[in-house]
Amino acid sequence: MKLRLLAISMTVAVLTSCGCSGETKNETTDPVQKEVVLKAAQTELKGDLKGCFEVVDKNYKVKFGEHSFSKDIVVVELKRTSQELPYDRKDVVLLHEAEESSASVCASFGIEVLDENGDVVEKLNANEDSYYSYDDMTAVLQLLPDETATIAFHLDDLSKGATFRVLSLVQPNEYSKK
Repeated sequence: MKLRLLAISMTVAVLTSCGCSGETKNETTDPVQKEVVLKAAQTELKGDLKGCFEVVDKNYKVKFGEHSFSKDIVVVELKRTSQELPYDRKDVVLLHEAEESSASVCASFGIEVLDENGDVVEKLNANEDSYYSYDDMTAVLQLLPDETATIAFHLDDLSKGATFRVLSLVQPNEYSKK
């Protein structure tokens, strides 16, 4: 009986000292998330900003959501080319902030993630009000030629991804408060 009590006490002490509790993941039973690295399927953007920006050609490591409600994230670097933009850099707003803006043009980016067979497994359309950093996207829209900036795209499941394509959209701001 004393040995059993001692064994239980030692187990509790070990679990407490390593910071383990009943609420943390059990490392021995949870599957280990494999590392996923995405490459650009094409460096040229699709859509209205084709030629104005390009994807920096490198490996992009996926950061997986740590909780069941968290999104997976891929941070994509875009480079502004010398091609003229179809808008004034200081007169553009994100599509999803158009109602509050006096800018005459709206723009946005999206992403398609493809598996190793080239099939789309995740997609965020450029016109969706969804998961990305508005500050990142605004910074990209206002780049000068040869400058780069990044956009963090948040998607549901990137575990089957192999490559991606960046989408773009530009349209007049119907809500312009000018």
